[in-house]
Amino acid sequence: MANADRWRGVNGTCPGTAFKRQTASNVEQCKRRCEALPACQGVSYDRQSQNCAFLAGPEAVATETPRCFNQHHVEVFVMMPLDLVSMDGQLQEDQLPAIWAALATSKADGFMVDVWWGITEPEPKKYNFAPYRRLIDEAKSRGFKVQIVSSFHQCGGNVGDACNIPLPEFVRSLPDIWYKDAEGKETKEYISLFADAVPLADQRTPLKMYGDWFKAFRKEFKKELKGEPIVEIMVGLGPCGEMRYPSYPLDRWSFPGIGAFQSFDVHALKSLRTAAQNETFMPPHVNYNDFPQDTSFFSLNHPSNYVSSTGHFFLDWYSAALKQHGTDVISIAQKIFKKVRLAAKISGIHWWYQSPSHAAEVTAGRNNGPRILQHQLPQRLFGDCSGAEECRCGGAIRNNRRTRTLVQKNWFDKAKQPPKQRDCTSQGRTPCNDMTNPRTTKCWCTRRIYLPSLTCA
Repeated sequence: MANADRWRGVNGTCPGTAFKRQTASNVEQCKRRCEALPACQGVSYDRQSQNCAFLAGPEAVATETPRCFNQHHVEVFVMMPLDLVSMDGQLQEDQLPAIWAALATSKADGFMVDVWWGITEPEPKKYNFAPYRRLIDEAKSRGFKVQIVSSFHQCGGNVGDACNIPLPEFVRSLPDIWYKDAEGKETKEYISLFADAVPLADQRTPLKMYGDWFKAFRKEFKKELKGEPIVEIMVGLGPCGEMRYPSYPLDRWSFPGIGAFQSFDVHALKSLRTAAQNETFMPPHVNYNDFPQDTSFFSLNHPSNYVSSTGHFFLDWYSAALKQHGTDVISIAQKIFKKVRLAAKISGIHWWYQSPSHAAEVTAGRNNGPRILQHQLPQRLFGDCSGAEECRCGGAIRNNRRTRTLVQKNWFDKAKQPPKQRDCTSQGRTPCNDMTNPRTTKCWCTRRIYLPSLTCA
């Protein structure tokens, strides 16, 4: 067997039990030592601690079978300044020497950089990636890895934004394609997902525009997308690049307000009323700086609140539309970047998490109320895809399995089914109707997405 064929690398865990540990300066030294041990069938190497674990399996392995190895190392990436490339398409060269020095000193693996739609497509289908070409070439020469963010949102107006990079003028000037709240105020940070299939001025839909941008980026960086230096593309899916509605814009919201539903634009109302089969159906009206108890929709005792049949229907529709948008954009990216690791941002909306309604999460599109299991929405989208979630207030969930499906076609139909009740008495538990703290209940209906309407003490 050739030397290169004697080992197979894996991203996960090699089979076997560690029977011996040593310190090795690198994984190659670890592998050579394993080859000298007849019982060793693989190694697990930690680059940070330089710990080399020799693995033995329950059965002997044929000599022609490759040994398994993996390297445990958490890659660290540093976020580049949001305005490293100016609005006029100029790379801020004067900032680079300090940046390269800091990256080298910190021993980071690489950096993440926003590639702004508003900079790279100044006119329809005319792209300018020149400043990013210069940056990526420099990263490659210095041995740094690069995470690309396809930023289809504007820079400015959010926490930490120290720049002003709007969307391209050819879309920014168009009417009726923006998220709108109950007061009729628009948010032009990101095109409304309800306009995804609407042909715009140049007869391209927003989804087509995102796809064209992906193709142009692939054409410009075809060689670099093979892993040197670009190792990941984080797909923008909403405001701040996150998969959510712009429910808490800083020009009208302050912490810890619950935010407001963003479903009052013409395309959103058309979609909602079609789903409801009711031409007068309207979304709930809550104000940005309300607390849950200030509203009828998030109050526990109101007949038309979030746990009523009408409330259930609206929240299911609202979150399903967001999920469909994420599915559509991720699917387009996967078809174009077939062998590139993809990721997506999931916002960490923590305020009002302990309240029964999870109101701040709900207005942002995360249907995390008393019937829905935590993080159900993004996991249904990314759980079976070769992508990753980045939780903006926590860690990252990565999954490099091959894509099986992105769309569960009957998901919306299941979401409209009423929750099943559980016979608590047969389990020796006392039935009750107290839904004020559903997270503490221990009687679950089935291994589905709903908590029961009848809870158990």
